[in-house]
Amino acid sequence: MDKTLFDPDAARAAALDASLRAGLASSIDYLASVTGGRDATWDEVLAGITAGPVSPFVFGSYAAMVAALSRGERPAPHKAQLMVASRLPAATGPLVLFGGGVPPALWPQLAMLFDTDRDRPFQVEAPAPAAAGAAMVEIEGALDVLRRYDPAFLADILATQRVIVLAAPVRGATSFGAASTFFLWGLSIFNAEPRRDVVAMLDILVHESGHLLLFGLAGGGALAENGAERHASPLRRDPRPIEGIFHAAFVATRVHAAFTRLLGATGLEAELLASLDREREASGRAGRAGLATLSEHAIPTPRGREVMAALDDYWREER
Repeated sequence: MDKTLFDPDAARAAALDASLRAGLASSIDYLASVTGGRDATWDEVLAGITAGPVSPFVFGSYAAMVAALSRGERPAPHKAQLMVASRLPAATGPLVLFGGGVPPALWPQLAMLFDTDRDRPFQVEAPAPAAAGAAMVEIEGALDVLRRYDPAFLADILATQRVIVLAAPVRGATSFGAASTFFLWGLSIFNAEPRRDVVAMLDILVHESGHLLLFGLAGGGALAENGAERHASPLRRDPRPIEGIFHAAFVATRVHAAFTRLLGATGLEAELLASLDREREASGRAGRAGLATLSEHAIPTPRGREVMAALDDYWREER
């Protein structure tokens, strides 16, 4: 890897998806063998996975099934959910949590697969209809800017972030802007409540698709061998593990790269250019700070070293 890692590349996203699906197919084939053997349901699920991109809920249903089997639950209900998920479209427009487009039995996967940090409980509910409607308009507005001024980055985002779920934090729970997880490859949750201008929404789209890209590059593996120690994060108020610093440095650098490209486009209005420039500078400071923390404290895995080298190449040239 080198600094071109931060250039848009829809073909790279497609290749990562194919690799992750191949691994998923192998794991599901094994799961079938230990839960009664292959049958028509397993064959249908595996055929869909090997044919092309699938809904993120296929990845989520597999993860949920593995967790359920480890608790001693019967496989049949979870096998049925996996089949239902395999029949969903691979990509959709923004979805409202607990709303149509996803069978009700699949929605609990989000709570289970996102709520994994004891220090920051992740509890979400459906947003108010007005908030969800406004967020959809804001998302479309940001995508339209990319459609007109950077179609290559738009294609990269759409290939990586195929499903956006609009939600809101449960009253009294930890707030959030957006979130993604390896276990639902291709899906991000956006908090629909804050109103965002076009630059803030562009930031969220590029940021979360960057998390998904890095999850794909790591293939579910670790980027660092550090223990439980935590360090200051350039994007969070609370100290984060080194794995989180990797993600912070990576996504901040990706936003910087995307906004640099937009600032080079012709035809953007002056007010939008000024806002893009401010956010680009803020992302640049965060990306550099994250890389400095990694350089001082990270014990990277081989893939982590590759990501650090790409970050170093990018920021060396930017200096």
